[in-house]
Amino acid sequence: MRGYRRGDIQGLRGVAVLLVLIYHADLPVHGGFIGVDIFFVISGFVITQLLRREFEETGSINLFEFYKRRYLRLAPNLAFMIASTLLAVAFLLPPFGWQQDAQKTAVSSVFSVSNFVLPNLSGGYFDLNAGKNPFLHTWSLSLEEQFYLIFPILILLFWRTKNTNIKEFKTFLVVLVLSFSLLLCIYLSTNISCGSCQNFNFYSLPTRAWEFGCGVMAARLRRIQIPAILAKNNFLPLFSFGVIILSAFLLNAQSNYPGLATLPPVLATSLILITGEKWEGINHNFLSRNAIAKIGDMSYSLYLWHWPFIVLAKAIWPSITNISLYATFASLFPAYLAYLILEKKIRSLTDLRNVKYLQYIIVFTFVPVIIATTTWITASKYWQPKFTNLLVNTQNFTTINKKCHYDGGNTQPQNCNFNLHLESPPIYLIGDSNAGHLAPGLEQASLVSGHPLIVSTAASCPFINTKLLDKTKNRNWECQKYYSYIMKYLKEARKGVVIISFSERYFTDANYILESDEGNYSKSVLEKYSLLNSYLTVAIKSIQSLGHEVIFIDPVPHFVKKYAWSPRECLLPSLLRGCEMSMPLEYSEAEQKVYKNEIEKVTNSLSVKNYDLSKIICPNTICSTKNQNGWIYSDGSHLTNDFSKQLVEEFTKLIGN
Repeated sequence: MRGYRRGDIQGLRGVAVLLVLIYHADLPVHGGFIGVDIFFVISGFVITQLLRREFEETGSINLFEFYKRRYLRLAPNLAFMIASTLLAVAFLLPPFGWQQDAQKTAVSSVFSVSNFVLPNLSGGYFDLNAGKNPFLHTWSLSLEEQFYLIFPILILLFWRTKNTNIKEFKTFLVVLVLSFSLLLCIYLSTNISCGSCQNFNFYSLPTRAWEFGCGVMAARLRRIQIPAILAKNNFLPLFSFGVIILSAFLLNAQSNYPGLATLPPVLATSLILITGEKWEGINHNFLSRNAIAKIGDMSYSLYLWHWPFIVLAKAIWPSITNISLYATFASLFPAYLAYLILEKKIRSLTDLRNVKYLQYIIVFTFVPVIIATTTWITASKYWQPKFTNLLVNTQNFTTINKKCHYDGGNTQPQNCNFNLHLESPPIYLIGDSNAGHLAPGLEQASLVSGHPLIVSTAASCPFINTKLLDKTKNRNWECQKYYSYIMKYLKEARKGVVIISFSERYFTDANYILESDEGNYSKSVLEKYSLLNSYLTVAIKSIQSLGHEVIFIDPVPHFVKKYAWSPRECLLPSLLRGCEMSMPLEYSEAEQKVYKNEIEKVTNSLSVKNYDLSKIICPNTICSTKNQNGWIYSDGSHLTNDFSKQLVEEFTKLIGN
């Protein structure tokens, strides 16, 4: 049976893949990810049409032949992309997890289950870590393949039913299931405090089934008579296309997607499919035109190849502006070759019965798996041990006083006590890991200056009384629990000096959401800075009212964005050269300027000392991860134990003053 092809559907595929490519190229179409939803609707429509035509012609559906056609349509290009990308990954990416995540995802995508694996490896689709996985985009392919596996069986059982009453009941049941899928999707999208719920909502078939279902229903409704008022001047398809384009511009990564916001582009796509290419206007005059339809013919290959190019290019050249756009253009050539050599050749086979199917399975399944396994062994058993010393030498504070670094969950905040035999007023160090990495130096300074030191820090917790929702790790860090513990402890403790420090990332990174006491969520930078100002003021006033002095130490310069650095994320060639990085101090100052200004407003209003270590860490206005004495940074935002101890003189002056 020949494939089902309609010019406007190919054009719609072209629009969908262009939206995805434009979005991933970091162009200002922040909702371009809806292209995937368009693909889902098209898949539901086209597969229903194919199966309906076969059932009408033969009275049945040859499931084996259907699965074989799907496999031969999808597997060759996918296998070639995976194998090629894995080889590039093995020579370029870091062997401390980055390579391994890619290799695991590659194997899972071969078996159409990457949408199950990705949440555990890379987190949510919009998370920073997810953007480092060159096979992230295979989640949608796995989802479609799961639909292809289940749907033909269900539709065959449905069509074979001759009893009208049973058929009506089954129709009702289908509508009920799809409605449940939509409602579940909407419900989970609003539950933003549950990170695992968000991932399930995005990646799973139960919450995406309604999108395929809309395509199925469109196939069933395509012969309905369109009311004259809507048919006039081709209003319906033109309006629907406008909804798709408008959605692409209005939606973004913070849109609680998928959810209610998914309805407009999905329904709009369904309406375009119902109206058909016979309509003049947008369907015939644009979508069926040769250029956009040709892009639609190549849409699968374009989708497959563009993302690995982007991930690898950003890893190699992170400082180049528009690198994602350049990488997207670079991917067009291999995508076109793969389309010509693999896809068109398979499609040109008129009799698939003569294809040596078992040989195809062996080549397109086991070759990528063998490459993934081999490169995983190389990364884990050869490269990792080779660079173990680098990780040891750049260890930070968490390895020496982990018990007093609260990490949420079922554990309880606690403190580490140093030099308690000293009689001078104690020093209390509180905040997040940007406070914790100061502990080794402060411990020595406290001994020199005669002050006891009490350390109690918390992972990913600014010292303000608010909930912190972290989308990158899919959790609520329970910062209020830590805040309450510190306040209770300080109330009963000896009067002393409280040193506070925490990172700016909670307020600048869109992956962090703050929740106020009133239950309001602060997502934008302005909202979060407003909350920081008011809540930090309350926190410091409360500490001062207990008789303690307060000092705020600004976070150290952070290696971020184009200077992002971590020994675990150094590319393999960089690891072989030593894995060092330098950055102009002015770059970090520009990144932290707004945050430091907000902190300064609070500290000035409350007569609190505000201390900045930038000039000491970055002499001659250059920040380096390593100096002649050893490693300065353990990652892009934390100092090593050894360098923290080198700051003992500065800390002694600070305490003494």
